[in-house]
Amino acid sequence: SAFRAAPVRRYLTFFRRYLSENHRRGTMSYTGTWRPHKVDMDGMLKYYKALEAPAAVIEAVSSGLVDKIYSKTEDKGDTLVTTLYNLPNGDRTMTVKIGEEYEDTNPLGKAKVMVVRDGTKLTSTETYENGKISTTTREVNGDEMTITVTTGDVTAVNIWKRD
Repeated sequence: SAFRAAPVRRYLTFFRRYLSENHRRGTMSYTGTWRPHKVDMDGMLKYYKALEAPAAVIEAVSSGLVDKIYSKTEDKGDTLVTTLYNLPNGDRTMTVKIGEEYEDTNPLGKAKVMVVRDGTKLTSTETYENGKISTTTREVNGDEMTITVTTGDVTAVNIWKRD
């Protein structure tokens, strides 16, 4: 009986490790280079107008900038390092610690930002100096990421794909 128990214990140990590693992979699924696949241009324009974005941002969105930006992310579990490419003012690298509020300055102005993770979903809440609040939810399914941005009653949904 002890002879048969050893292989079962080894199998259970292997299986627990396998599940644990795959769970970690699921929570670390943001690593990679991401590019826009389907962009709701009309929704994005309404979104930035609702946030009272500066005219230069509205013009950039109107000219299709949202479709040209791409990102590279390294997901380290409790920290994300993301570089955005093809921005009007050059590339931008951000390091974000999950669950810790930080201050950010971007083309919309200064904001207090909080990013939380729930499995394969990241939700970022930005509170701008003008009182506007924006929520961005990113959810990965394989090599596809659904990005939903919301402010007030305006929502836009975009799909990005991993290279």
